[in-house]
Amino acid sequence: MSQSIFQVTEHTVPAQHIREYPNGVNDLNSQLQLAVKEYRPRDNLHALNGSVTIIAAHANGCPKECYEALWDALYHELKNQHAIRAIWIADISNQGASGVLNEKVQGDDHAAPKGPNCALPSSYRPDFWPSRSAAEVATRKTRFFRSWDPRALDNYLQYGLRSTPTAVYPEPENAGGVTLTTTKHQEAWSFIRSNFAPMAANQDDRSELLRAPDLSPEHRTHLFHRPEMVAVYRSLPNVRPHVLWIFGEKSIINPPEVREDLPRRTGTGVGGNGGVNAGQVEDVTFTDGQHMLPVEKTREVAQSLASWLEKRLIDYRQVEDWYKRNKSEKSERDMLVLSKDWLKNVRQKENTPRSGREKL
Repeated sequence: MSQSIFQVTEHTVPAQHIREYPNGVNDLNSQLQLAVKEYRPRDNLHALNGSVTIIAAHANGCPKECYEALWDALYHELKNQHAIRAIWIADISNQGASGVLNEKVQGDDHAAPKGPNCALPSSYRPDFWPSRSAAEVATRKTRFFRSWDPRALDNYLQYGLRSTPTAVYPEPENAGGVTLTTTKHQEAWSFIRSNFAPMAANQDDRSELLRAPDLSPEHRTHLFHRPEMVAVYRSLPNVRPHVLWIFGEKSIINPPEVREDLPRRTGTGVGGNGGVNAGQVEDVTFTDGQHMLPVEKTREVAQSLASWLEKRLIDYRQVEDWYKRNKSEKSERDMLVLSKDWLKNVRQKENTPRSGREKL
C-alpha cells in the first residue's frame, strides 16, 4: 500500500463478550481483543459531507492487509470525488494479528463461512518452514496463490507468516523457523463445525441440543455442519441496504444457479429493499474470476465497486434531501408533543387508507 495515499492507524479494541458457542474461548471469563486498521485518505482527512465509511471483512486465513491493494485501486477510481471517509477492517479474533493477541485464550469453536468440508486442505496444509525464504518460495509455488495480485500476495507473505517460537511451535528446536500467523488449526475450525460424539440413544436427550443448538433434528447426524448459512439464506429477502453481488465465474462455491438465485432472492421480502426489480440489488460476474476475486482481480473489482458506490452516493443525497423536505406530521414543538394532524387522524380506524400518491 502507498503510505502517500492513506493515513493508517492501528487500533486494539475489546471484542464482544457475548459468544455464539461456549468453546469460542478456553475460559468463559477470557477477554478477546481485535486488531483493527483504519485507512483515511490523506487528501480527505477532514472528510467532506457525504463521504462514505467502508467496513470490510477478510477471507478465512487471509490477513486484513491482503486487501490494501484493493483499497489503493478503489481510492484511485474515486479520487476526484473525495468519496472515501475511511476504510475499517479487523482480523477476526482467532486469525491474523487478532489471533496472535488472543493466542493464550482462544478456543476451537467459531462462527464462520460455508464450506463443503473445505476444512480438509487447511487441516493438512504445511505450516512450518525452517526460514522465511523457504516459506515464501513454498507459498509462491502453491496453486491457490498463483492467481493472486502480486501486491496482495506480498502482503500475505509479510503478515501471514510469523517467526517461531509460538504457542503451536514452542519447542526450542523450532526457534528461528516460520509458521502461519493464522494457524492452520484455527483456519480449519473456522470453516466448519464438528460433532464427533456418538448419537444419543434417546432423541429427547438434551446433549444433542447442547452440542448443536442451531441444527434441525434431521441434520444432527452429520459429523460436520455449517448451520448459520441456512438462516442467512432465508433472511436474504429481508435485506434492506443496497447490495452488489460480485462473483467469479470459476468460483467453486458459486455455480451459475447460485449466481442467479442469490441476487434474485435478495431484498424481495417484508422490510427488504425491493430487490433487483427496484434497482436496489445488482450483480456482476467476472468470466475468468475465481473464489478469491478481491485479491485476484484487484483493479477490476475496484472499478465495479466504484461504479456502484457512485450510484449509491447520488441516491443517498436524494434520500437525504427527501427527509429534509418531508416530516412525519405527527409532532409539534420540536418533536415534543402530538400534532394537530395526529389528534385529528387518531380518531380514525387503524386500517383507514391514506389518500393520494407521491414520488421521491
